[in-house]
Amino acid sequence: MEYECHNYIEIKGCQESVCRLKEYVATPESPFSFSKILPPPVVSDIGKSRLQAFMYVGRTTSDTFLLAAIDAEGFIKFTREIMPDEEFDLIDPEPDNSENWFLEHWGCRWQPGCIDMEQNASALSYVFTTLSFPPKGVIEKLRDEFPELDISGFFYNTKTDENGYY
Repeated sequence: MEYECHNYIEIKGCQESVCRLKEYVATPESPFSFSKILPPPVVSDIGKSRLQAFMYVGRTTSDTFLLAAIDAEGFIKFTREIMPDEEFDLIDPEPDNSENWFLEHWGCRWQPGCIDMEQNASALSYVFTTLSFPPKGVIEKLRDEFPELDISGFFYNTKTDENGYY
């Protein structure tokens, strides 16, 4: 069962650097995009079967699968149920094309949800949810890109009741 991880990110520093970071993380669709900070490999036509990722082309299965094509931003383009005995191919994924890439590099599997942003002259904060884990890799990348800023993160995991700073 999946669960939410609530995150609070605070960025402090000079106004110019805070504004540069704000532009660096935003896309037209989102004020805080993990894929803009740490772009994933292009994974269109990658499907998901339980926790395994695979490319499909045309083979038969004895199981029912949920196929999800994911775009380069990490958003689901479409989902479709593959029925037993339907023809398609399962091709073992490259390591960087699987869900493991997101866990290894971002620290979580999907883009943030329920994003709330606040800004004043020298500080910027984001409150958002992630699936299961905090985005530690994303925050580490921001710290590397903006060493002049003080970037702190706090998370609360709703399933394990775990919380802490990152």
